[in-house]
Amino acid sequence: MNRLLPALIALLLLAAAPPAAPSSALSATAPLEKLVARAEAGDGAAQFYLGVKYADGVGVPRDDVAALQWFRAVAEQGHVGAMLNIGNRYYQGIGTPKDRAEAVRWFGRAARAGHAGAMYNLAVAYASGQGVDRDEAEAVRWFRASAAKGNARAGAALESRGLAGEEKAPKP
Repeated sequence: MNRLLPALIALLLLAAAPPAAPSSALSATAPLEKLVARAEAGDGAAQFYLGVKYADGVGVPRDDVAALQWFRAVAEQGHVGAMLNIGNRYYQGIGTPKDRAEAVRWFGRAARAGHAGAMYNLAVAYASGQGVDRDEAEAVRWFRASAAKGNARAGAALESRGLAGEEKAPKP
């Protein structure tokens, strides 16, 4: 029995281990040809990672216009990270003319979908009146929503307003 125990333990560990990622799993490090083929076929993950490649200039020349196009393709499918990325690009004028109102529109889409970072960015826009009329109550609303999701910067923004500890569940 003692000789069977190690084999039994190994089998139990294998059974409890999470399944290996499928060979079709993608990341930003996937070969460019694979990403392009899948992105052009409408694969949202491939579109997002292709946008990342162009934004960072990894494996391709940096191309902020192409990055924005790929992020927009996947954002239209509901990818909130891409929505936030597009908002940041409009806010900063990366790959597109600076347009704070358009940035706020994208931050709002991602915030309403539950993205804590987008909630924070939307709150900052309301607090500073950039791309939207300045509205401290709306800023605090979004800081609270973001902080409730664990965003430390939103918590610090509330603390600086004397509102620490008043985070509430988001109401997008």
